[in-house]
Amino acid sequence: MRILIADDNDRVRDGIRAILSNEDDFEVCGEAVDGAQALDKTRELSPDLVLLDIHMPNSDGFAVARQIRLDFPKVKVLIMSQSDADMMLSSALHSGAAGCIDKTSLAAELTSKVRELLKSH
Repeated sequence: MRILIADDNDRVRDGIRAILSNEDDFEVCGEAVDGAQALDKTRELSPDLVLLDIHMPNSDGFAVARQIRLDFPKVKVLIMSQSDADMMLSSALHSGAAGCIDKTSLAAELTSKVRELLKSH
């Protein structure tokens, strides 16, 4: 699975890359620091999944998720939030995202959440 990481925080991107690099079937194909770059990189790299931060400079993550789903309907989007992911889930799903994950639990839950998305979609 080819994965694009979209987050404005270098440390978060580095951490996600480190988590995913332990999985043979996951490939980080690119990174983006804002919503516009996330759309450009999705167009350029054709990832299977975009891990999308909800809060980036000059970006509304929900709007970016909607645009990705409109322009690239086969690409799955997983919203990442500093807030309670359960509270964000309804808005994430409404924007076309396949789910939402709390950034505080990335180390424990990211690979299982990505695998869950693969099975369900």
